[in-house]
Amino acid sequence: MRAQIKSVIALTLICLTVTAVLATVNRFTSPKIAQNEADNERAALAEVMPNGTFSALDLSALPQDSSVVAGYRDDNGGGYVFRMTVKGFQPGMTVLCGIGADGTVTGVRTLVCNETAGYGLAAKDAAFTDRFTGRGKTQFDDIIISGATLTTNAYHQAIRDAFGAFEIYGAQKPQ
Repeated sequence: MRAQIKSVIALTLICLTVTAVLATVNRFTSPKIAQNEADNERAALAEVMPNGTFSALDLSALPQDSSVVAGYRDDNGGGYVFRMTVKGFQPGMTVLCGIGADGTVTGVRTLVCNETAGYGLAAKDAAFTDRFTGRGKTQFDDIIISGATLTTNAYHQAIRDAFGAFEIYGAQKPQ
């Protein structure tokens, strides 16, 4: 009985020590991780809408079922960029889509993609994403990834949601 109590105490102390170490590591690394994510998003914003100067949008006007999780207006009048999170074969695919003031796609980038290697992972390739550039709201259904129907459908949904957000925010005058 006494040996069991010692074992429980030892395991408890080990767990508390490991938890304290992980909490300390997280405390020091989380600001750097957040900074890297912000830097990556700024770089992606510049890719999908070059020469843009961006202000964040209040997304409260969007429908509840929209996949848009962030939006930015180009203060130079170039258009809008929206970040969507959708579920393809795997959950959590994050897509950034720029839509110019003329209503055409200025660029698309896949920020996060956990899709199947060899099929859905092609959603990260410029050979796929660059095909959206210059297209309008109904002009991208022919852009597919062969063998990755769920990924393609999710990507199309993300782009449709970006156009839906553009219709709401593009009609508003900048404040």
